[in-house]
This record gives sequence, C-alpha cells and structure tokens, in this order.
Amino acid sequence: MEERIFIVAPRGRDAQVVEHVLSREGMQCVVCPDVASMVESLQQGAACALIADEALDQRALRMVDDWLSTQPPWSDFPFVLLGGNGKKGALTAEGRRLEVLGNVMLIERPMSGEALVSAARGALRARRRQYQARAMIASALPPMRGCSAPLAKRTSFSQCSPTSCATRWHRSATPSKPSAWRTKRFRRACSGPAR
Repeated sequence: MEERIFIVAPRGRDAQVVEHVLSREGMQCVVCPDVASMVESLQQGAACALIADEALDQRALRMVDDWLSTQPPWSDFPFVLLGGNGKKGALTAEGRRLEVLGNVMLIERPMSGEALVSAARGALRARRRQYQARAMIASALPPMRGCSAPLAKRTSFSQCSPTSCATRWHRSATPSKPSAWRTKRFRRACSGPAR
C-alpha cells in the first residue's frame, strides 16, 4: 500500500497512458477518477501522486491542503504535477498554487516516457527516505503504554506505534499550558475519544 502511485488525469487517455508506462517499469499504480477519491485513498498509504493540473480546482486544492496539514512530522508527501496539456508553459492558477503547497515536481506535456519514469522514481526514492526516517524515529522512542486500537484508526499508520503516539503528543502539547494538562491530554489521545 505504501508503494502505490496515484494517478489523477480525468481528460482523454492520459491516466491510462501514464499507468501503462509506469506499470511496465514495475511500479504499482492506481488510477483515481478525481482528487476527492485520491485524498480518501491516501489514508491507506501511498508513495506519491501524479496529478494533471486540469484535475485541480479550488475544492480539490482545499482537500489536498487539508490532507497535507494532517501529515506526521516525518512526512513530506511528493506530488508530480502534469502541466501544460499540450500548451507550452501553460499552467492553471490551481496548478501554480499546488506548487507552493509542498513537495511538487512539474512535468510539462507532451512528455516523454523517460521523463515520466524518472520523475516517478525520484518521488518513490524521496518517499522511501521518509519511511526510513519514520522507522528511525519509532526505534528511538521508548515504548508507550496505553496506546489503543482506536488511535491507530485515527492515524495514517496501519498499527499503533510509538511514532503515532508521539505525533499525537506533539500536536496536542502546547507550552503555554501546565504540564499536568499536557499529560492528561496525551493520555486521552492514546486511549481514544472521550466518553
């Protein structure tokens, strides 16, 4: 699941062509009909996403932005933006905005198969380094007791790990509150929703 490449290119045969080129190189591809379905599927894990800029509108950008804001500290999810749509240098306003959201590589269309494969491999390598960072963080943290299954469902991890608890702790702790308040908040985060 964590090695999947999502493809969102709703017009013409772009999605099928990209999937064919990358699958031929042994990459696991999933074609999504729109950005909403991609964002929903991202919860189960992925390596990167290739998005045609015409698939982006204000609503789609908000969904991507919201999902990016929930990433754990180790994650910098890579996007490959397919721009131009045959018009040299043409990129939608939404496409330009996606560039500033984070880790985005732009490929102009028409594109060669080699350029596409190279961009996808680069994104996969970057994501694998992030997974290594996640594993290093998890191994460096002491085991935490009381971390429940509901927390695992509320995180992007397939099982509850020290890293997921640490991420939850990092987000819930604020230096302006007393230490006892932070401890109580952290315990509540690891034990599930308040009853």
